[in-house]
Amino acid sequence: EQVQEVVNPSNEDDLLFEKLQTVDRLFKPVRNTREAALDSASLVNISELGKKKAQALKTDFLRFNAADFCDKVRIKVSNGINNNETYGLSPCDWVKLGLGITPFFQSTPVLNFMCGAFERDVPPKKKKPVKEKEKESESSKVTKPMQLSSFQETERGELTTAQVEHLLKTLWRFYEANRKQPICFFEFVTNPNSYGQTVENIFYASFLVRDGHANVFLDDDELPVIEPLQKDLNDATSAQQQAGQKQQIVMTITPAEWRDIVSNFKIEVPLIQPMKSQPTVLTENNHSNKNAHQKTNDFDGKGKGKGKGKRIDT
Repeated sequence: EQVQEVVNPSNEDDLLFEKLQTVDRLFKPVRNTREAALDSASLVNISELGKKKAQALKTDFLRFNAADFCDKVRIKVSNGINNNETYGLSPCDWVKLGLGITPFFQSTPVLNFMCGAFERDVPPKKKKPVKEKEKESESSKVTKPMQLSSFQETERGELTTAQVEHLLKTLWRFYEANRKQPICFFEFVTNPNSYGQTVENIFYASFLVRDGHANVFLDDDELPVIEPLQKDLNDATSAQQQAGQKQQIVMTITPAEWRDIVSNFKIEVPLIQPMKSQPTVLTENNHSNKNAHQKTNDFDGKGKGKGKGKRIDT
């Protein structure tokens, strides 16, 4: 009953305000946390009571009644002449009503054909496709190297293609001469007279491996050997298997490592002879034995790969 008395808007005594003043007076000497928490709880209760009191206050002293509004409009338009509700508004009254409310509804009239010879349908507007501007990415501006997927894609006169073909022919020749046994990779690509030519041979050999013309793997002695592959265009399954077995590595060779390879494998003559059209390459030992070029047709397979100790005359 006391709560209902506090939240009653018609009560002349503002009991809620008195309670708030009492709580404010009691809060001044508060020093402990427990007492401060009780003060906070009191403020919460007073706020809830204030909310209920505000909701109980009636503000709808004037209510909108559609029937009363229509009667007042009819009397206003007809100037009080036609007070009979059964007849409603006359045509003149409707015109007067329309002129009176026109300023509140300013809309553009729709364009229609009037007094024309015939009516035609308005063609629908065609929506133009929005063209998105292609944003040039930084990667698209970078010049990409041409991929050599087959020897027929490039011109025959290009030096790189010619060098790769020359390397492939040389590999097949020594492979068949070695009774189709893999050849030691270092013996095949190393030029004992030129470090630069050795690097170029390794570079061209990577094209053969990438395009599936050659295979490089480790033999029983864990040394790399190379063998050519016969690409069968009709055997798609074999091509897929070879593609799935590809692995990429980054190979580096220094001049000191090149000298160790020449010494350990006892390489005296290069298996890969420079092409006639190839420019002269600076060699490590320009004063090497001139008779070395006369021994290039002999391959004895003296490396530690398969077929070692066999001398083959080609």
